[in-house]
Amino acid sequence: MSVDNGDRSVAEWVAHLFKVKLSEHKYLKDKLTSLLRNGVVRTKEILEPGRKTKTILIPESQRYALHNAVLLNGFIDDPAKICRMFSDIHYRYEVAHLLVKLFVDNDELDELKITRTALDSFFTMLLSEIDLKAVLLPNPFTVLPQMVFNQGVSMMQSIMLKGVTLGEADAMAVHYLTGDIEHAHSLAIKFKAKSEGAELLRQKIIADYEHALSFQKNFSFFMN
Repeated sequence: MSVDNGDRSVAEWVAHLFKVKLSEHKYLKDKLTSLLRNGVVRTKEILEPGRKTKTILIPESQRYALHNAVLLNGFIDDPAKICRMFSDIHYRYEVAHLLVKLFVDNDELDELKITRTALDSFFTMLLSEIDLKAVLLPNPFTVLPQMVFNQGVSMMQSIMLKGVTLGEADAMAVHYLTGDIEHAHSLAIKFKAKSEGAELLRQKIIADYEHALSFQKNFSFFMN
């Protein structure tokens, strides 16, 4: 439902921005739900007359954030990392540089439903100082990856499955960004960083792994 002040439901914004009927794509809907829960996009709730559940609406001012978050989610599966890209520009640059290495000279772009010229513009803007909540990034996808890789395989995981050769630092970062913390950790503990940024990433991966391990142990203790 649309309201006079420009607020729209999630499904209406997706139809408006991407010409996609959200109800027909469960995986995309699930990913959007995760993005909204992580606070990437500010929402509001209203209780309509005669309904027991509240309706989630997205203000018109948030359309840029929604559009850009969906595009970033096409590359990066973890909504928490996407949220950080909106708030931490240095982290955004690090991720963008990694994506450039993976995709710019990739011969599989047509198969991955990516338009090369739009992709170049997408990365140029991502590496600039623009506010992701105030400017629309170019859409490099002819079809949203969340509609293509609908079995839980992200765009970067697909690239890795195709056998793209990466350096140690890039491979470590890709595993981390795709949520494979165990594989990322196994690389991090052996990795000898040659830059401050790579060392910070290595330490972050180790810290996240140890935190996840500690949580798992505590959870197992309470369950037994």
